Amino acid sequence: MYRLSKMLVERLSVRDAKIVLLANTDIKYCTGCLKCEDEGLCPINDMMGNIRNDMVSAETIIFATPVYFDNLPGKLKTLIDRSNLFMSDLAGKKCFAFLCGQADAQSWENCAKIIENYAGICKMDYLGYVAVQARDIEDLNDTQINDMFSTIFKLLGE
Repeated sequence: MYRLSKMLVERLSVRDAKIVLLANTDIKYCTGCLKCEDEGLCPINDMMGNIRNDMVSAETIIFATPVYFDNLPGKLKTLIDRSNLFMSDLAGKKCFAFLCGQADAQSWENCAKIIENYAGICKMDYLGYVAVQARDIEDLNDTQINDMFSTIFKLLGE
């Protein structure tokens, strides 16, 4: 997924684009203390502050993720849970889901729906999703790669 995401960023030619590899980040689970709502802060000391800054400063957020057993990876769900503190700062941002894996269409739709619901709660402009049946870039031929990027560019209106 990382190499597909990196290729996407390169093809989009977006300056200041950043890929955040959640698998390599220290993000702890939300404890449900609600200090984010009551006090406007999160008492958990981890990398979520850096991710918050990246998301808030982004114009478009691409949720590039593998699909595991018909669901999003746990770290992405944790990010969604922990963004309660800053979800109002995401309002008006464009976002879409970029899904890959050996899942079927129903699995992709289920995962895309979770991201769409999250975008709605945050009042982001959800553009849709693109799904690729592959584990990584080597599983795709040139036609599949070009079709994938063509679909993504259409979502973005480019």
